[in-house]
Amino acid sequence: MSEEVLIKALLSALHQMSKYPKPNQIPEIKRVPHKQLEAMICNGSPCGVLASYWHGEGIYLDNNLKPETSLFARSVVLHELAHYLQDMNDAWGGLRDCDRWYHRELEAYA
Repeated sequence: MSEEVLIKALLSALHQMSKYPKPNQIPEIKRVPHKQLEAMICNGSPCGVLASYWHGEGIYLDNNLKPETSLFARSVVLHELAHYLQDMNDAWGGLRDCDRWYHRELEAYA
């Protein structure tokens, strides 16, 4: 299955499981080395980050993950796609940053 087909299928599943409409566009998936994710998310310290959604940029995905063949890796992408949909729909936009982050994470894990 191609990456585009997989992302569209995951977005369709999120649409069915959530309050969010299907987006007109899919986010860009940028496969990057784990060290780059650590630099972006963990101030360069070793950490377990596997992916991150960044507004206006897309999803940064550890290039060791293979969502095309790994169910676990798909779950990581699904979580980040939930953040993409939240962003596209300004979910929790009226909250303070820490509260917004908390509610977005709860919803994405759910």
